[in-house]
Amino acid sequence: YLQIVEAASRSKQWSKADEALQRAAAVFGDNLDLGLAQAARLRDEEKYDAAITSLNTLKGKFDVAEVHRDLGKVYMRNNDLPKAVEVLKEAAKKVGSRSPAIQANVYTWLGRAYADGKEHESAIEVYSQALAATSEHASTYYFLGVSLAEVGKDGAAREAFDKYLKVDPNRS
Repeated sequence: YLQIVEAASRSKQWSKADEALQRAAAVFGDNLDLGLAQAARLRDEEKYDAAITSLNTLKGKFDVAEVHRDLGKVYMRNNDLPKAVEVLKEAAKKVGSRSPAIQANVYTWLGRAYADGKEHESAIEVYSQALAATSEHASTYYFLGVSLAEVGKDGAAREAFDKYLKVDPNRS
């Protein structure tokens, strides 16, 4: 169901995404993954206020890093970087009990928010935390390379881009 929601959202077939969400809820009930998918679908349709409301409601049931991360992603898409950083910092505080992949993902999004705000030194620090969680999160190397290049650390940036390609050789 979640893949149907994602595919329908990418192709902007909102009614199909909603139908898949309803069917999934009928089978699986109210859960974290469906709540996150619902909010992502609203975000993709640029219904930012509705996505924020949905995630804040979800946060009341599941106060975990992923909900705060997705709130931060909505604020980033809505060009509210200060709020995105604030919410993503909260996600980072909650990430300790989550899997290494979730930890890396949360820290990478926080780094991206810093980088979007031209705070590349802070982004580099946070990307290091992501890589400490797991060195298998390919996109972290990419965004680290971008921030390193922005602060003039070209050799380190090249190294990060090389690691990005080694972790995920199918990307270019």
